[in-house]
Amino acid sequence: MALALAPMTRRRAMPKAVGVDLFAFMAIMTALIGVQTLLIGIIALEIRPGGQNVQFVPSGSGGTNHGKVANYVLLQGQGRLELLAYGQRQLAALGSPQVEAFLNRIATARVPQFLVIGVRPGTYGDFNQLRAQAEAKNIALGYEPLDPQWTIEPPPAAAGAVQP
Repeated sequence: MALALAPMTRRRAMPKAVGVDLFAFMAIMTALIGVQTLLIGIIALEIRPGGQNVQFVPSGSGGTNHGKVANYVLLQGQGRLELLAYGQRQLAALGSPQVEAFLNRIATARVPQFLVIGVRPGTYGDFNQLRAQAEAKNIALGYEPLDPQWTIEPPPAAAGAVQP
């Protein structure tokens, strides 16, 4: 009796797949995400709403009022405004003789002057009225939109600026 042997098939060994080590990549990605999260947190803490002090300063970027001395008015709304100069603030009413005299001093100053008007939300009507007064006296002007929570610091004394 002869035993029939099954034909022997050769087993081929499957080559082992070469693995890719992703640990280094994941470590770098985790570090980058951590640093970005930290930066966002720091920036968010520095940009808190409210309580921010702002000071008007001329940009010096060579615009249309380059070489002129800046004078500042801050509109408070309901006809109230502040004249900011020489590190101090003076309250006045829109259309008052005090504002009229301030605009006259700007218009007749020997050194070229311009007027910067700080406009808070809700003061657009006051802005138009003050702008019309300044334009009637041929005063160069600009405006700066302001956030309602900002505290505006008076600018330092500028050589040639008129007294409020």
